Amino acid sequence: EPEGTFLKLEKDTTYYVYVVQDASQEAKDRAAMQERNASQLAKEKLAFDARAEAAESGIAESCSCIYGNPCTDEYGCKDWTNRYAVAKENGWKGF
Repeated sequence: EPEGTFLKLEKDTTYYVYVVQDASQEAKDRAAMQERNASQLAKEKLAFDARAEAAESGIAESCSCIYGNPCTDEYGCKDWTNRYAVAKENGWKGF
């Protein structure tokens, strides 16, 4: 039987599997996931910075372009001129 094949399992019975991963493979997997998540982390940092800046300046609304919604207020927007392009880069489908 190939490795990872389980025979004679019974219906309505709970089974547990304990997996021990190779340390070098785990390090490779962690590096790959960190690389994949880097762009999302950068977006979250940008959003956090925008909210912090808005709070400091007293602006009630922060830039929503970075969340995929074009801003409606010029004064809360980080890039008013390119708000539609920024929103589209962040998931906005357009009109």
